[in-house]
Amino acid sequence: MSQGPNMAGTNSGRNSALDIPSNDLQPNLDLTEALTWLEEFKRRHGRPLRVLHVGNIASNGYLNAKFLRRYGVEADVVSRDYYHVMAVPEWEDLDIKQSHIDDNAPKFAASDLESYARPDWFINGPIASCAELIDDRYLRLATAATSHEGASVGGEGATLGKRPLVVTRLIMAVEKVAGQRASRAVGLAIADPRLFAQRLDNRFWPGWKFAQRAYQFCVTTAQPPGKPNIVAGEQAVGPVVANDPVADTIAKFNECFPDRPDRLTADDIVPYLPNDPYFKRMFHHYDIIQGYSTEPIYNMLAGTRPYVAFEHGTLRSFTITDNAISRLTSLAYNQ
Repeated sequence: MSQGPNMAGTNSGRNSALDIPSNDLQPNLDLTEALTWLEEFKRRHGRPLRVLHVGNIASNGYLNAKFLRRYGVEADVVSRDYYHVMAVPEWEDLDIKQSHIDDNAPKFAASDLESYARPDWFINGPIASCAELIDDRYLRLATAATSHEGASVGGEGATLGKRPLVVTRLIMAVEKVAGQRASRAVGLAIADPRLFAQRLDNRFWPGWKFAQRAYQFCVTTAQPPGKPNIVAGEQAVGPVVANDPVADTIAKFNECFPDRPDRLTADDIVPYLPNDPYFKRMFHHYDIIQGYSTEPIYNMLAGTRPYVAFEHGTLRSFTITDNAISRLTSLAYNQ
Protein backbone atom coordinates (compact mmCIF):
# COMPACT_ATOMS: atom_id res chain seq x y z
CA MET A 1 0.00 0.00 0.00
CA SER A 2 0.99 3.61 -0.40
CA GLN A 3 3.40 5.14 2.10
CA GLY A 4 1.99 8.64 1.69
CA PRO A 5 1.43 11.02 -1.19
CA ASN A 6 5.03 12.24 -1.40
CA MET A 7 6.80 8.97 -0.70
CA ALA A 8 7.64 6.25 -3.15
CA GLY A 9 6.05 2.96 -2.19
CA THR A 10 4.75 -0.26 -3.62
CA ASN A 11 1.29 -1.77 -3.58
CA SER A 12 2.35 -5.14 -4.89
CA GLY A 13 0.77 -6.87 -1.88
CA ARG A 14 -2.80 -6.25 -3.09
CA ASN A 15 -2.11 -6.59 -6.80
CA SER A 16 -0.93 -10.15 -6.41
CA ALA A 17 -4.45 -11.27 -5.46
CA LEU A 18 -5.59 -11.06 -9.08
CA ASP A 19 -2.66 -13.16 -10.27
CA ILE A 20 -3.58 -16.16 -8.12
CA PRO A 21 -4.97 -19.03 -10.23
CA SER A 22 -8.75 -19.11 -9.96
CA ASN A 23 -8.67 -22.62 -8.47
CA ASP A 24 -6.74 -21.29 -5.49
CA LEU A 25 -9.13 -18.42 -4.76
CA GLN A 26 -11.98 -20.67 -3.57
CA PRO A 27 -10.74 -24.27 -3.55
CA ASN A 28 -14.01 -25.64 -2.16
CA LEU A 29 -16.40 -23.55 -4.26
CA ASP A 30 -18.40 -25.42 -6.89
CA LEU A 31 -19.36 -22.95 -9.61
CA THR A 32 -21.09 -25.46 -11.86
CA GLU A 33 -24.62 -24.34 -11.01
CA ALA A 34 -23.77 -20.64 -11.27
CA LEU A 35 -21.98 -21.05 -14.60
CA THR A 36 -24.86 -23.11 -15.97
CA TRP A 37 -27.26 -20.33 -14.96
CA LEU A 38 -25.09 -17.72 -16.71
CA GLU A 39 -25.03 -19.78 -19.91
CA GLU A 40 -28.81 -20.21 -19.79
CA PHE A 41 -29.27 -16.47 -19.26
CA LYS A 42 -27.06 -15.77 -22.28
CA ARG A 43 -28.99 -18.25 -24.40
CA ARG A 44 -32.38 -16.78 -23.46
CA HIS A 45 -31.41 -13.11 -23.78
CA GLY A 46 -28.89 -13.30 -26.59
CA ARG A 47 -26.22 -11.54 -24.51
CA PRO A 48 -24.31 -12.00 -21.24
CA LEU A 49 -25.64 -10.93 -17.85
CA ARG A 50 -24.98 -7.21 -17.32
CA VAL A 51 -24.02 -5.96 -13.86
CA LEU A 52 -23.18 -2.38 -12.92
CA HIS A 53 -21.04 -1.77 -9.84
CA VAL A 54 -21.64 1.71 -8.42
CA GLY A 55 -18.93 3.04 -6.12
CA ASN A 56 -15.32 1.95 -5.79
CA ILE A 57 -13.98 2.63 -2.30
CA ALA A 58 -10.83 0.51 -1.81
CA SER A 59 -11.41 -0.77 -5.39
CA ASN A 60 -14.01 -3.23 -4.15
CA GLY A 61 -16.22 -2.53 -7.17
CA TYR A 62 -13.33 -2.83 -9.61
CA LEU A 63 -12.07 -6.11 -8.15
CA ASN A 64 -15.54 -7.67 -8.03
CA ALA A 65 -16.19 -6.66 -11.64
CA LYS A 66 -12.85 -8.09 -12.67
CA PHE A 67 -13.63 -11.41 -10.99
CA LEU A 68 -17.08 -11.57 -12.63
CA ARG A 69 -15.64 -10.84 -16.07
CA ARG A 70 -13.49 -13.95 -15.76
CA TYR A 71 -16.72 -15.94 -15.95
CA GLY A 72 -18.31 -14.07 -18.82
CA VAL A 73 -20.40 -11.52 -16.92
CA GLU A 74 -20.52 -8.10 -18.59
CA ALA A 75 -19.59 -6.20 -15.43
CA ASP A 76 -18.94 -2.45 -15.51
CA VAL A 77 -17.91 -0.01 -12.78
CA VAL A 78 -19.00 3.58 -12.20
CA SER A 79 -16.86 5.55 -9.78
CA ARG A 80 -18.43 8.99 -9.76
CA ASP A 81 -16.59 12.03 -8.46
CA TYR A 82 -14.10 9.85 -6.62
CA TYR A 83 -10.44 9.75 -7.63
CA HIS A 84 -8.57 8.40 -4.60
CA VAL A 85 -5.42 6.44 -5.39
CA MET A 86 -6.87 3.25 -3.88
CA ALA A 87 -9.96 3.52 -6.09
CA VAL A 88 -8.32 3.56 -9.53
CA PRO A 89 -7.35 0.54 -11.65
CA GLU A 90 -3.67 1.45 -11.73
CA TRP A 91 -3.41 0.80 -7.98
CA GLU A 92 -4.63 -2.77 -8.45
CA ASP A 93 -3.13 -3.66 -11.81
CA LEU A 94 0.36 -2.15 -11.62
CA ASP A 95 3.35 -2.32 -9.32
CA ILE A 96 3.51 1.36 -8.33
CA LYS A 97 7.01 2.24 -7.17
CA GLN A 98 7.26 6.00 -7.75
CA SER A 99 5.50 8.84 -5.94
CA HIS A 100 1.95 9.51 -7.10
CA ILE A 101 2.05 13.07 -5.64
CA ASP A 102 -1.49 13.29 -4.22
CA ASP A 103 -3.64 10.50 -2.75
CA ASN A 104 -6.86 12.22 -3.85
CA ALA A 105 -5.67 13.11 -7.37
CA PRO A 106 -2.87 10.68 -8.16
CA LYS A 107 -0.43 11.30 -11.00
CA PHE A 108 1.45 8.11 -11.70
CA ALA A 109 4.96 8.17 -13.09
CA ALA A 110 5.41 7.21 -16.73
CA SER A 111 7.89 4.55 -15.65
CA ASP A 112 5.13 2.89 -13.60
CA LEU A 113 2.43 3.24 -16.26
CA GLU A 114 4.51 2.20 -19.28
CA SER A 115 1.90 1.17 -21.89
CA TYR A 116 -0.93 0.53 -19.41
CA ALA A 117 -4.45 1.60 -20.42
CA ARG A 118 -7.47 1.50 -18.13
CA PRO A 119 -10.18 -0.97 -19.16
CA ASP A 120 -13.04 0.77 -20.95
CA TRP A 121 -15.53 -0.79 -18.53
CA PHE A 122 -14.17 1.33 -15.67
CA ILE A 123 -16.02 4.66 -15.88
CA ASN A 124 -14.75 7.50 -13.73
CA GLY A 125 -15.77 11.16 -13.58
CA PRO A 126 -18.69 13.48 -12.77
CA ILE A 127 -22.08 11.77 -12.65
CA ALA A 128 -23.33 13.44 -15.85
CA SER A 129 -20.24 12.31 -17.76
CA CYS A 130 -20.59 8.76 -16.42
CA ALA A 131 -24.21 8.59 -17.60
CA GLU A 132 -23.25 9.92 -21.04
CA LEU A 133 -20.39 7.45 -21.41
CA ILE A 134 -22.60 4.48 -20.54
CA ASP A 135 -25.34 5.73 -22.86
CA ASP A 136 -22.84 6.06 -25.69
CA ARG A 137 -21.32 2.68 -24.96
CA TYR A 138 -24.61 0.83 -25.31
CA LEU A 139 -25.71 3.03 -28.17
CA ARG A 140 -22.64 1.90 -30.10
CA LEU A 141 -23.42 -1.73 -29.27
CA ALA A 142 -27.02 -1.36 -30.44
CA THR A 143 -26.21 0.46 -33.67
CA ALA A 144 -23.29 -1.84 -34.49
CA ALA A 145 -25.52 -4.86 -34.00
CA THR A 146 -27.76 -3.77 -36.86
CA SER A 147 -24.79 -4.21 -39.22
CA HIS A 148 -24.49 -7.93 -38.48
CA GLU A 149 -26.98 -10.56 -39.49
CA GLY A 150 -28.54 -12.29 -36.52
CA ALA A 151 -27.07 -9.86 -33.99
CA SER A 152 -29.00 -9.63 -30.75
CA VAL A 153 -30.35 -6.20 -29.87
CA GLY A 154 -32.36 -5.10 -26.86
CA GLY A 155 -32.98 -6.45 -23.42
CA GLU A 156 -34.93 -9.54 -24.43
CA GLY A 157 -32.66 -10.78 -27.16
CA ALA A 158 -34.71 -9.72 -30.16
CA THR A 159 -32.91 -10.69 -33.36
CA LEU A 160 -32.48 -8.33 -36.27
CA GLY A 161 -31.46 -9.25 -39.77
CA LYS A 162 -28.77 -7.51 -41.77
CA ARG A 163 -29.41 -3.77 -41.96
CA PRO A 164 -31.05 -2.89 -45.29
CA LEU A 165 -29.10 -0.63 -47.64
CA VAL A 166 -31.82 2.02 -47.50
CA VAL A 167 -31.38 2.26 -43.71
CA THR A 168 -27.62 2.67 -44.05
CA ARG A 169 -28.14 5.42 -46.61
CA LEU A 170 -30.67 7.14 -44.35
CA ILE A 171 -28.24 7.17 -41.41
CA MET A 172 -25.44 8.48 -43.62
CA ALA A 173 -27.69 11.23 -44.94
CA VAL A 174 -28.71 12.27 -41.42
CA GLU A 175 -25.06 12.42 -40.38
CA LYS A 176 -24.20 14.59 -43.36
CA VAL A 177 -27.01 17.05 -42.63
CA ALA A 178 -27.27 17.03 -38.83
CA GLY A 179 -24.05 15.49 -37.52
CA GLN A 180 -22.91 12.25 -35.94
CA ARG A 181 -25.00 12.48 -32.76
CA ALA A 182 -28.21 12.80 -34.79
CA SER A 183 -27.27 9.89 -37.04
CA ARG A 184 -26.50 7.70 -34.03
CA ALA A 185 -29.88 8.59 -32.54
CA VAL A 186 -31.58 7.49 -35.75
CA GLY A 187 -29.54 4.29 -35.73
CA LEU A 188 -30.60 3.57 -32.16
CA ALA A 189 -34.27 4.25 -32.94
CA ILE A 190 -34.09 1.66 -35.70
CA ALA A 191 -31.97 -0.87 -33.81
CA ASP A 192 -33.74 -0.70 -30.45
CA PRO A 193 -36.89 1.46 -30.27
CA ARG A 194 -37.40 0.57 -26.60
CA LEU A 195 -33.96 1.88 -25.61
CA PHE A 196 -34.44 4.97 -27.79
CA ALA A 197 -37.77 5.75 -26.10
CA GLN A 198 -36.25 5.25 -22.65
CA ARG A 199 -33.39 7.58 -23.49
CA LEU A 200 -35.80 10.29 -24.60
CA ASP A 201 -37.86 9.80 -21.48
CA ASN A 202 -34.82 10.14 -19.23
CA ARG A 203 -33.69 13.29 -21.05
CA PHE A 204 -36.98 15.18 -21.01
CA TRP A 205 -39.01 13.73 -18.12
CA PRO A 206 -37.33 15.77 -15.32
CA GLY A 207 -38.01 19.03 -17.17
CA TRP A 208 -41.60 18.02 -17.88
CA LYS A 209 -42.23 17.12 -14.23
CA PHE A 210 -40.81 20.48 -13.13
CA ALA A 211 -43.03 22.32 -15.61
CA GLN A 212 -46.04 20.30 -14.47
CA ARG A 213 -45.45 21.10 -10.81
CA ALA A 214 -44.82 24.77 -11.57
CA TYR A 215 -48.10 24.92 -13.49
CA GLN A 216 -49.98 23.28 -10.61
CA PHE A 217 -48.45 25.74 -8.16
CA CYS A 218 -49.46 28.71 -10.32
CA VAL A 219 -53.00 27.41 -10.69
CA THR A 220 -53.28 26.84 -6.94
CA THR A 221 -51.99 30.27 -5.94
CA ALA A 222 -54.06 32.05 -8.59
CA GLN A 223 -57.38 30.81 -7.18
CA PRO A 224 -59.35 33.47 -5.22
CA PRO A 225 -59.55 32.82 -1.46
CA GLY A 226 -62.23 30.33 -0.57
CA LYS A 227 -62.53 29.03 -4.15
CA PRO A 228 -61.77 25.39 -4.93
CA ASN A 229 -58.63 24.55 -6.92
CA ILE A 230 -60.33 23.54 -10.17
CA VAL A 231 -58.68 23.41 -13.58
CA ALA A 232 -61.03 23.14 -16.54
CA GLY A 233 -62.18 19.56 -16.95
CA GLU A 234 -60.77 18.40 -13.59
CA GLN A 235 -62.28 17.58 -10.25
CA ALA A 236 -61.88 19.89 -7.27
CA VAL A 237 -58.72 18.36 -5.80
CA GLY A 238 -55.33 19.73 -4.87
CA PRO A 239 -52.19 19.00 -6.89
CA VAL A 240 -51.33 15.34 -6.58
CA VAL A 241 -48.24 13.77 -8.11
CA ALA A 242 -48.52 10.02 -8.63
CA ASN A 243 -45.61 7.91 -7.36
CA ASP A 244 -44.01 10.84 -5.59
CA PRO A 245 -40.55 9.48 -4.64
CA VAL A 246 -40.32 11.71 -1.57
CA ALA A 247 -43.68 10.67 -0.09
CA ASP A 248 -43.13 7.02 -1.01
CA THR A 249 -39.69 6.93 0.59
CA ILE A 250 -40.92 8.54 3.81
CA ALA A 251 -43.79 6.05 3.98
CA LYS A 252 -41.37 3.13 3.55
CA PHE A 253 -39.13 4.47 6.31
CA ASN A 254 -42.07 4.83 8.70
CA GLU A 255 -43.17 1.29 7.92
CA CYS A 256 -39.71 -0.24 8.34
CA PHE A 257 -38.58 1.74 11.38
CA PRO A 258 -41.70 2.60 13.40
CA ASP A 259 -39.78 2.77 16.70
CA ARG A 260 -36.79 4.76 15.51
CA PRO A 261 -36.69 8.14 17.32
CA ASP A 262 -35.37 10.13 14.34
CA ARG A 263 -37.68 10.45 11.33
CA LEU A 264 -37.02 10.71 7.63
CA THR A 265 -38.14 14.03 6.11
CA ALA A 266 -38.41 15.58 2.68
CA ASP A 267 -35.38 17.73 3.49
CA ASP A 268 -33.36 14.51 3.81
CA ILE A 269 -34.38 13.23 0.39
CA VAL A 270 -34.59 16.27 -1.89
CA PRO A 271 -30.78 16.85 -2.13
CA TYR A 272 -30.42 13.39 -3.70
CA LEU A 273 -33.02 13.91 -6.41
CA PRO A 274 -30.99 16.02 -8.93
CA ASN A 275 -28.76 13.00 -9.61
CA ASP A 276 -31.70 10.61 -9.94
CA PRO A 277 -32.16 11.03 -13.74
CA TYR A 278 -28.49 10.26 -14.34
CA PHE A 279 -28.63 7.08 -12.28
CA LYS A 280 -31.82 5.97 -14.02
CA ARG A 281 -30.13 6.45 -17.40
CA MET A 282 -27.26 4.23 -16.31
CA PHE A 283 -29.30 1.62 -14.48
CA HIS A 284 -31.56 1.06 -17.48
CA HIS A 285 -28.80 -0.78 -19.35
CA TYR A 286 -28.15 -3.44 -16.70
CA ASP A 287 -29.82 -6.49 -15.21
CA ILE A 288 -28.39 -6.09 -11.70
CA ILE A 289 -27.05 -3.02 -9.90
CA GLN A 290 -24.57 -3.52 -7.08
CA GLY A 291 -24.08 -0.41 -4.97
CA TYR A 292 -21.26 0.04 -2.49
CA SER A 293 -21.23 1.91 0.82
CA THR A 294 -24.00 4.55 0.71
CA GLU A 295 -24.55 4.37 -3.06
CA PRO A 296 -27.53 1.98 -2.67
CA ILE A 297 -29.49 5.09 -1.68
CA TYR A 298 -29.65 5.93 -5.38
CA ASN A 299 -30.73 2.38 -6.27
CA MET A 300 -33.60 2.71 -3.83
CA LEU A 301 -34.68 6.18 -4.98
CA ALA A 302 -34.53 5.12 -8.63
CA GLY A 303 -36.83 2.18 -7.90
CA THR A 304 -34.30 -0.23 -9.38
CA ARG A 305 -34.91 -3.93 -8.81
CA PRO A 306 -33.00 -6.06 -8.25
CA TYR A 307 -30.12 -4.29 -6.57
CA VAL A 308 -27.41 -5.48 -4.23
CA ALA A 309 -26.07 -3.41 -1.33
CA PHE A 310 -22.40 -4.14 -0.61
CA GLU A 311 -21.37 -3.34 2.94
CA HIS A 312 -17.71 -2.72 3.81
CA GLY A 313 -17.96 -1.05 7.18
CA THR A 314 -20.86 1.18 6.09
CA LEU A 315 -23.40 -0.14 8.56
CA ARG A 316 -21.16 0.60 11.53
CA SER A 317 -21.09 4.32 10.79
CA PHE A 318 -23.85 5.36 8.41
CA THR A 319 -26.98 3.92 9.99
CA ILE A 320 -26.98 4.95 13.65
CA THR A 321 -26.58 8.72 13.55
CA ASP A 322 -29.40 11.24 13.55
CA ASN A 323 -28.80 12.59 10.04
CA ALA A 324 -30.08 12.19 6.49
CA ILE A 325 -27.41 9.83 5.19
CA SER A 326 -27.88 7.43 8.11
CA ARG A 327 -31.64 7.32 7.71
CA LEU A 328 -31.45 6.79 3.95
CA THR A 329 -28.66 4.21 4.18
CA SER A 330 -30.65 2.27 6.76
CA LEU A 331 -33.65 2.18 4.45
CA ALA A 332 -31.62 1.33 1.35
CA TYR A 333 -30.05 -1.71 3.03
CA ASN A 334 -33.39 -2.70 4.52
CA GLN A 335 -34.99 -2.78 1.07
